[in-house]
Amino acid sequence: MAPLSLLVVNPNTSTSMTAALEPLISNLKLPNVRYTYFTAPTGPSSINNDTDALDSATHCFPLLASLLPAHDGILIACYSSHPLVSQLRQKGTETGWNGLVLGIFEASLEVAVGSLEQGLPDDKDEEEKTGKRKAFGIVSTGKIWEALLTRGVEDWFRSRSTGPIPRRITISHFAGVHTTGLNASELHSAPPDLVTRRMKDATRRLLRHEELDVRVVLLGCAGMSGLGRIVREACVEECGAERGGVMGVRVVDAVAAGVVVLVEGLRRVAGREQEEGRGVEVLFEGVRMGDLGLGGMGTV
Repeated sequence: MAPLSLLVVNPNTSTSMTAALEPLISNLKLPNVRYTYFTAPTGPSSINNDTDALDSATHCFPLLASLLPAHDGILIACYSSHPLVSQLRQKGTETGWNGLVLGIFEASLEVAVGSLEQGLPDDKDEEEKTGKRKAFGIVSTGKIWEALLTRGVEDWFRSRSTGPIPRRITISHFAGVHTTGLNASELHSAPPDLVTRRMKDATRRLLRHEELDVRVVLLGCAGMSGLGRIVREACVEECGAERGGVMGVRVVDAVAAGVVVLVEGLRRVAGREQEEGRGVEVLFEGVRMGDLGLGGMGTV
């Protein structure tokens, strides 16, 4: 069988950010998958708001549309409701391309929901004991993303509310977005001790939610890929080794999650597991890393 061809798209112009994704994705060691990487040749060097996202789509779309036939799947490696996802899906529909397009933002939400629905290893009776609902939240970069990503999560849940599969996890299980005050490029250019302190502070604020028991933390920026260990350290420092460890809180790298979820979606298509008329979103519903036979891949 020919390997799956995935195009990983960094829609900003930072070649160093693209290069940082390559070892992370390679280390997933997914069998029979070939990766190609795309960096925007022009446009914003860092996507720090919705305007930047739209601008980057304007620069990237014509080039990416021409590349669709050469690939089975396209991963948009920007943690936002990036317009390229819907634009390329529409282009694929118009041209008869039978591949899949996925953004790392929606992939991370699928993993979070799947994890909460199926339970983490030490979840038994925990909700009854604490009186708190299990939840997920996001650690991201600049403060503007608190509102933008919250709106994106709300829209994502709203789009799923009319789907064919009833969902137990709803927007009421979302603990919000906490930010570092650093933009994507500063995560790798700022002094390491500053990055560590800011990421840990944001994680602690998320974990201290008064009404929800945060069990899944999503790394809300492609530039945070590879920095999940900092969030894990904060979880252990805040909650203790057992509660804050891998058996208590799942830390999800959105880029790794995006690759794994997209590959699983493509394999479902290849195996004809989808039903006639099902939308692309249904292919990814409720995916959790353990379901893919990949253990904790994409988690830290």
